[in-house]
Amino acid sequence: MTNASKRDQLLADGFCTFDDILDSLMLDELRRLTHRLIADWPATELQRVRYQGSNVPIRYDEPVFADLISHQLALQAN
Repeated sequence: MTNASKRDQLLADGFCTFDDILDSLMLDELRRLTHRLIADWPATELQRVRYQGSNVPIRYDEPVFADLISHQLALQAN
């Protein structure tokens, strides 16, 4: 899929995907961490901040977020 069609997908669907960027170990770690972060928030607060790009704060001291931000394949997928 070209960059233009990824942009079209983002505009039409509110998201776009890039296949084969993150391996299963990183995906599992991100899932565990985000489930834990969300579980720590009160339900009323989660409902209040619910939208695309949720306001649930991330913990910058979690190494997996640094790994995600600097992941080479993700940086090259444009």
